[in-house]
Amino acid sequence: MSPRTGRPPKANPKNASIHIRATLEEKEKIMRYSRESKKTCLELLLIGVEADKKN
Repeated sequence: MSPRTGRPPKANPKNASIHIRATLEEKEKIMRYSRESKKTCLELLLIGVEADKKN
C-alpha cells in the first residue's frame, strides 16, 4: 500500500459555519468594507465582538 498523500490535517480546522440574514443593502455595505479593509467577514465579526466586550 502506498503512503497517504496530500496535505496533513490542520490542528484546528475551520469546519463550523455561521449564517446570518441581512438586507441587500446591509450585505453590500459589509462586503464593500471587507474589500476596502482587506479583512474577511469573519475577521470583521471578531473585531466587532471584541469592541463590544470593551463597552
